[in-house]
Amino acid sequence: MVFNLIDTMIYVFTPLALACINVLWALKAKRRQEWGWFWVAGLLSILGLTGAVTSVAGGQVPLKPWLGWLAVVGRSPAGIALMVWGAILLFLWKAAWCTRPEVGWLLVNIVILGVVWMGPSPDWIRRLADSETFAVSAMLCVSLFFVWYGVKQACDNDRRSKQGQGPLELELAAKVPTWPNLVYIELICILVVLTLILLWSLAFPAPLEAPANPSFTPNPAKAPWYFVGIQELLVYFDPSLAGVVLPCLLILALALLPYADINPRGNGYYTFRERPWAVGFFVFGFLGIWWFLIVLGLFFRGPGWNFLPAQVNLAGSSTEPMSRPLSELFWSIPIWKALGFGMTTGQTISEGLPPAIRELPGLLALGVYFGILPFSLARGRLRHVRAEVGTVAFWTFSLLLLLLVTVPIKMLAYWIFGISYIVAFPEIDLYF
Repeated sequence: MVFNLIDTMIYVFTPLALACINVLWALKAKRRQEWGWFWVAGLLSILGLTGAVTSVAGGQVPLKPWLGWLAVVGRSPAGIALMVWGAILLFLWKAAWCTRPEVGWLLVNIVILGVVWMGPSPDWIRRLADSETFAVSAMLCVSLFFVWYGVKQACDNDRRSKQGQGPLELELAAKVPTWPNLVYIELICILVVLTLILLWSLAFPAPLEAPANPSFTPNPAKAPWYFVGIQELLVYFDPSLAGVVLPCLLILALALLPYADINPRGNGYYTFRERPWAVGFFVFGFLGIWWFLIVLGLFFRGPGWNFLPAQVNLAGSSTEPMSRPLSELFWSIPIWKALGFGMTTGQTISEGLPPAIRELPGLLALGVYFGILPFSLARGRLRHVRAEVGTVAFWTFSLLLLLLVTVPIKMLAYWIFGISYIVAFPEIDLYF
């Protein structure tokens, strides 16, 4: 009964509610003579009503056959990653436009209608509202909203600074007593949260399973949601890096940030123009990497930790690419096969080479990435940043940020080219 209610809310009430709100938006745009937003709101209203009526009739949304390529992309992890990261980069590039209320509501419509109608399968979409994942889904929505709202406040302050006005926070700096101003708000929030938890406990049963059985291992065995991102990271990195080194470096970077970032601008108020790199890396790291890893591990991983955006009933099938180190991919180029470098009977080209020569392509790639790239940035576009924070702080955080960016690079290399490691020295148990 609960799942029938959830299906009705997802496929009927949600597009119907969006259609009603979009009708009000269209009337408001007509009254203001904003004809562009009027036609956009009218089109969204028609789409919402059409989807709700079609779902009640048990048919298919008329636009789904025409936009079937979205479902194809939604079944590809590389396609999902490129769409998510591209949307985040577009949001940061056009932050002033993307944080307008009309654009924000348009993005909400696109995401909700896209997930409901163009999702891989109803079972996969239903998992978003499952009792075990509903809280994580709600928390993700809250995180997305407050990141969007924080960037909106930053863009508003940048717009005020261009007009010769100070940040909005300076006008709200008047001190008020904690009692009753803050305590009343906290009391109301406590009551609201308790009410939501009570309603949630009545609607969803506790996600309890059978008693632990040492002879039966669940497939997949997933960590709690706050560790499932690290579990997903193990697919792309060596366990020592994914489980120890990268989390420790992240904590170290956060601990050193107040001591290295000596920029006085942006303290006490939101701003994007005065601190674009700090805001940009935070938004991309928080949403594009950490939350994205959690969503992948929690919603898109099935038996055998395979990528299954559809029903989780394909035990025994594998959607993972054939992974291999960069050296094996490099030395398998036809020109090396023609020359026969290091090739003996029953061996591949990479196996017949000395370890240093075999991993030379990966070592050169890491040298360019961690050595030449930050040096060129320090002498080029980021030389003013180096002058402000100092040489030691610049090199420390540039290396940490480059290490952070290796996460999306290795994910794309794994899904597109099947590259498991950039360098791999099994002789000394060293992998990266």
